[in-house]
Amino acid sequence: ARLQAPAGGGGSSKATTFRGPIDALLRTYRQEGVRALYGGFGAVIIGGTPGTVIYLTGYAFFRDSITMAVLNMRRHEEGDGRSSSSTDGKPTLSHSQEFAVHFMSGMLAETVSCIVYVPVDVVKERMQVQRKANIASTSSLGYQYNGSWDALRQIARTEGMRGICKGYGA
Repeated sequence: ARLQAPAGGGGSSKATTFRGPIDALLRTYRQEGVRALYGGFGAVIIGGTPGTVIYLTGYAFFRDSITMAVLNMRRHEEGDGRSSSSTDGKPTLSHSQEFAVHFMSGMLAETVSCIVYVPVDVVKERMQVQRKANIASTSSLGYQYNGSWDALRQIARTEGMRGICKGYGA
């Protein structure tokens, strides 16, 4: 398997061919140092935790809300207030209802948490693909971005919210 990576900064059309993941890691490290291997790590550390908290709490909220809505709907349809219940008398969902509740809860929680995850990923990915360049518009270190915060500010300034939220629809 051969991996392709852009050669040079600024959208150059040349490509470097790697012989595999180990070759890509070693050559990237030799040519650009450890910074190139861990580009965007700061964004993940800062943004990953809030994104995960939003996902987990959102999942629990949606799971409980949807479960209650399904049980209330079933009680209303049955009319007599009785529904299938567990041995302790609490109402339960059928297997297919339980699957649907968990599936929908996960989708809704992911949709909400992506408000944090997508900007973090945009910054992380931009930091990962930037390469040292010898052009005047880059920072003193030879990179387009001096760090995750600088990348976020530059993306917001030049591309606006559309640039920060690229990929949210997907």
